[in-house]
Amino acid sequence: MAVAAIVAGCGGSKPSLEDARPFADGFTHRLAVVGTWQSIEADVGPDVTREMRNLQTHIRKDGIRRVDGKGQLRHDCPPAPAVGAGKDCFVYQVSGSQVVPLGGVQRLNARLRLWVARESGRWQVINYDYAVIPGS
Repeated sequence: MAVAAIVAGCGGSKPSLEDARPFADGFTHRLAVVGTWQSIEADVGPDVTREMRNLQTHIRKDGIRRVDGKGQLRHDCPPAPAVGAGKDCFVYQVSGSQVVPLGGVQRLNARLRLWVARESGRWQVINYDYAVIPGS
């Protein structure tokens, strides 16, 4: 009887957002470094597919090709209730360089925020924010 009680109490626990860190790190690497739509398509939520595809094109044009360090799980991100994104997101620093006419090569640093959620038994990106850091 004691064994049955122990087994019943060991049911799968709901994954926490911290459990999503490997997913978010891998996604960010594929987005910035690999840079192909095929490498991230399956991990993008349906509500942001078009926007994420545009983001990937945009960051490639910006010359972003590197993820600088590990992402940080933050609890003070701006929520987006329309897509179910709360205040918890992963924040990454990404960088690269681009050739500027008459200006040579310009180094760019940017911040990428990702909101992820567990959908149909797997992690997906449900929202994002990308901004070039001025003067960096």
